[in-house]
Amino acid sequence: MFTVALSGVRFFSSVGLYPEEKILKNEIEIDVSVSQDVPLSQLPLFDYEKIHQILSDSVKKPALLLEDVLLRIINQLELLYPDTIIKISIKKLNPPLPGTVAYSCVLWDNTSK
Repeated sequence: MFTVALSGVRFFSSVGLYPEEKILKNEIEIDVSVSQDVPLSQLPLFDYEKIHQILSDSVKKPALLLEDVLLRIINQLELLYPDTIIKISIKKLNPPLPGTVAYSCVLWDNTSK
């Protein structure tokens, strides 16, 4: 199994339900890995730069929910790399909730494909 991963990729994005989130934006952190069971002779299989561009493009568009961003990323990765195992977490750092909350997070892991 060959895997490429990007970890701790950070952006400022207009993701959230509250009006102030659209103005101030939120810091988003993404961890993503893509994997395929391929022989060594087929490497390199994944392009870090293309994967990063998908992440960047997906957070540039305003969204109400982290789930919306997650779906954009998954759809683009599956289009670029069909039959790929994708693991992704998207965190909204310091979400606007009472008290101290380090982050809210959504996760996707299709390893049971």
